[in-house]
Amino acid sequence: MSIGSKSLIGLLSIGLIAGFSWPVSGQNLAEICQESNLDAQESQLSRTDYENLVRQCLAYYEEYYRQKEAEGEQILKETQDRRQTLQSELSSLQSRIGRLEADIRRSSLTVKDLQIQLQHTQESIEVAQRQITDYRSALIEILQLAYEQSRRSPVEIILSGQPLSDIFGDLAVMDNLNMRAEELLQEAIDLEIYLVSQREKMAEEKESIETEIYVQAVQKENLQSTKQEKDVLLTRTRGEEAVYQQQLAEIKEQAQEVVGELKSRLFRMIDSAQEITEYEAVKLALAVADVTGISPSFLLAIIEQESALGRNVGGCYLKDPKDGSGVFIKSGNSAQRVMNPRARSWERNPNTTDFIAITEQLGLDWRQAPISCWIPAYRSGVPWGWGGAMGPAQFIPSTWLIYSYRVEQTLGVAVADPWQPQHAFLAAALYLRDEGADGTTRGHLNAASRYYGVDIGSAYARSVIDRATKWEQRILSVQQAES
Repeated sequence: MSIGSKSLIGLLSIGLIAGFSWPVSGQNLAEICQESNLDAQESQLSRTDYENLVRQCLAYYEEYYRQKEAEGEQILKETQDRRQTLQSELSSLQSRIGRLEADIRRSSLTVKDLQIQLQHTQESIEVAQRQITDYRSALIEILQLAYEQSRRSPVEIILSGQPLSDIFGDLAVMDNLNMRAEELLQEAIDLEIYLVSQREKMAEEKESIETEIYVQAVQKENLQSTKQEKDVLLTRTRGEEAVYQQQLAEIKEQAQEVVGELKSRLFRMIDSAQEITEYEAVKLALAVADVTGISPSFLLAIIEQESALGRNVGGCYLKDPKDGSGVFIKSGNSAQRVMNPRARSWERNPNTTDFIAITEQLGLDWRQAPISCWIPAYRSGVPWGWGGAMGPAQFIPSTWLIYSYRVEQTLGVAVADPWQPQHAFLAAALYLRDEGADGTTRGHLNAASRYYGVDIGSAYARSVIDRATKWEQRILSVQQAES
């Protein structure tokens, strides 16, 4: 993506660039790497010097953003750690509050139970007091009778006319009643003393538990106050975390834009001929990989499989857009099914129409633009498939139009050219990335199969994987030679 009239430095909206510079010829890269300066230097410096300058700018910004991302990630991690600590503390506080609430509930139930017991004990004391009063009344009567009997002389008793046996019986009964009344009175008094002591004991226990409830309530209130403070801190920390995440995302987005612009600038400097050598193909694949993230060995394997690195971009010319027929370039003989003249369900136009539009944009004669010939294939005796693929990457016209705009945007060119190796390599890499080429064997197998339009795990895809393995050593050799 072009950054327009803005300087590369101007994109750093967070303002972290100050103090970081890399001297270059008496200046620093923060000044010289502005896009306007780079554009000016391109016309003033030699190709080699200008390429070196762009590479220095690229290294500068890659290191700069690496540091800023590391700093941002560290701040974000510290904030996340603080959030997790607060969440843990809040969880602990909530557990403690929960335990206190349970203790308060249990203590409150105990107080209620003691209140009921105290009420029953008070009722029992009142019953015992009434019994004592009754026993005292009975004892008074007995004592009065005993007193009256004790005042009678023996003569009066004898002269009373009662049989002696009755007289002695009455005295014995009085004696027994007196003893029993005293026993009952003492039992009632003992019961009252016991009940009063129990009431006092339960009252003390009730007061102690009520004090404990009060202390627990104060502790709960303190914990809830602390929890509210922690909740506020947690909310604030979450807000800070969101801000830091947004800032880090902005740094990464800016890095992608700034570094991508410099990589595209380097990529546009590659001078590739229509037919490229293996060495040039490796350099081109490495440059494309730098821009798209596609494995260079996988990309080279695809291009080699499709067109032998651009040496075989097609052996036919289209002659009749109405029926899609053409001629073989070498012999001039008629060739069938060179390009599909009918639009398929997913295509807006027939490939023949798109092909003519592409060549006209490039200022080419569509009758003289090489395309792939039909590889004879039949299903139930009926011809199947078409030719019509263009350039080193062998794109059919409808697919090329989908990717041409992205190629133009990346390279900063007016019109993408499917026969230009640089454009073709980039388009192929973008297509493969879209189809799931993620650096894994499975991802490469899937992407290669979709590239060729066959089932996943096809012989075509396996052949590409084998070629990619061989290309890895060739790439290493080129890199070692350059270093």
